[in-house]
Amino acid sequence: MSYIKAGYKEMAFNNPAYHRLFELLLRNDGYVYFHCTAGKDRTGVAGFLVMIALGMSEEDAIQEYLLSNIYL
Repeated sequence: MSYIKAGYKEMAFNNPAYHRLFELLLRNDGYVYFHCTAGKDRTGVAGFLVMIALGMSEEDAIQEYLLSNIYL
């Protein structure tokens, strides 16, 4: 399990796509739509990072992310 956690940390902090997403979010006055087929891995982590950036608590963001285990 620690390998999986390490993989998600690596995905979150060393992914140029997330840097690009946040650049778009910071420069856009309107909506930004991002998606994928399932929304669990890269897109789910992107959503998690956006929730944290918008001020959601880490605990609440984790709970929101974990809903993908139920609904996807």
